[in-house]
Amino acid sequence: MAAKTWRDELQPASFRGVPFWVDDDSAPAGRRTQLHEYPQRNKPKVEDLGEKTRIIQWAGFVIGDDCFFQRDNLLHALNQPGEGILVHPWFGQMTVTATDCNVSHRRRDGGMVMFDLTFIEAGDKGYPAGVPNTARQLEDENESLLDSIVGKYKAAMALVNKAKMSITQLQNGIAGVQMAIQREISQITGLVSSVVALADMVMNFPDNLSSMLRAQFSSMTGEFDRFSSSKREASSQVESAQAIAALPPPSGGAATVAAVQATRDLVREILIVYAVRVVSAMPIVLPPAALPGVPTVAQQTALPIERPEVPTADEVLALRDALVAVLWEAALVAPFEHFERLQSVRKLVKEHLTAVAQASVRMVAVTPKQSLPALVLAYQQFGDATRAAEIVTRNKITHPGFLPPLPLQVAQE
Repeated sequence: MAAKTWRDELQPASFRGVPFWVDDDSAPAGRRTQLHEYPQRNKPKVEDLGEKTRIIQWAGFVIGDDCFFQRDNLLHALNQPGEGILVHPWFGQMTVTATDCNVSHRRRDGGMVMFDLTFIEAGDKGYPAGVPNTARQLEDENESLLDSIVGKYKAAMALVNKAKMSITQLQNGIAGVQMAIQREISQITGLVSSVVALADMVMNFPDNLSSMLRAQFSSMTGEFDRFSSSKREASSQVESAQAIAALPPPSGGAATVAAVQATRDLVREILIVYAVRVVSAMPIVLPPAALPGVPTVAQQTALPIERPEVPTADEVLALRDALVAVLWEAALVAPFEHFERLQSVRKLVKEHLTAVAQASVRMVAVTPKQSLPALVLAYQQFGDATRAAEIVTRNKITHPGFLPPLPLQVAQE
C-alpha cells in the first residue's frame, strides 16, 4: 500500500461544524522567554516561560450561489460564546476561541465572501480531571471475558469422557449451534459446514473450535461505516445468542449432555462477545447544531447538506437493554469467577450505550394535515429536503411521494 501523501492528510476546514475554505494560515511557534541582561557580562540569561500561545490567523472564504447562507452560518458560529471545535486543514481538530475576525465583500468577487479569522487555542482549565473512556474500558474488559469463556470451555471438555458420547444425540444437541455459526460467523463455516463436521470437531478437536472462534474475534476490526450497520450486526448476534439459550435441554448420557452444554455455552457467549465488540466501537456523536438559516431546495439539490449519522436514543436504548439482558441470562448459570467477568462487561455495556444514547437524537410524532411528499415534510421539519429518505425509511413508507396523514416518527431537532 502506498504511503499517504500530504494531500491525503488534508482535512476540510470548519468551525463548530460550519465549513469554509482556507487560502493560507499562520501561527506562532517556539517558546515565550524573558531576557535578562546584566552589567559586566557578555552573555544574557534567557528565562523559559513556556510555549507561545497558539494564535491561528487565516484568510478564509465561502463561495457559491448560496454564499450568503454560508456566510450567515459561519458568522453565527463565530459569534457564539465560549470555546468551539476547529478543524484545521493541516493540524486537525483543535479546541479554540474565535477572537478578532472580519468579514468583507467585494463587488468584483461576486459569489464569494472573504473572512479574516483569528482563533486562540484553548488552554487548561483548573486542575485536570479524568474522564472515563467507556468504549476503551469495555473493549479491554471484553478481552478478559473472552479469555474466561475459552478457559471455561476447555476445562469443561477436559472432564468429558469422549468414549461415552453418543454421536447421534451430540449432533441433535448442537444442530442449533451449527445454524448460529453459519448465520453469524460465516468465515469459519467452511470448517463446520454441517452438523456432522461440527460434532466431529467437538468430539476429537474441541480446542480447535475455541481457537477458531477466538481467532475470528481477533480479526474483527470493530469499525463500521454507519451506526445502522453496527446496530444490525449487534442485534443479529444477540438474537442468535438468545436462540441458543432457548434450545431444549440436551438428551443422552452425562458425557453427551456435558459436551453439548459446553459447546452451546461457548458459541452463545462468543456471540455475546462479538456483539459487545461492535457496540464498543459506537462513538458518542453529538447531534449537529441547528442552522440559523434555511437554503432553498435548489441550493440543497446542488450542494446537499452533509450531516453525520446520529442514532436515535430509542434504538440505542433498545440495543442496550437487549445486550444487558442476554449478559444477565448468561451470568445466572455461570460459575463465580466467570460470573464476575460477565457482570463487569454488563455494567460497562450499560454505561457506554447510555452515554451514546444521551448524545443521540430523540424522536417525536408529527402528523401531516394532508398527504404530501416526504421531501416537503423534511424541508418543513428540518430545513433539509435531502433528509426525505430518513423519514421514509424510519416510518416504512411505501412511496416517498405520498406520506399518509398519520403520526410519523421524525427526529427532534
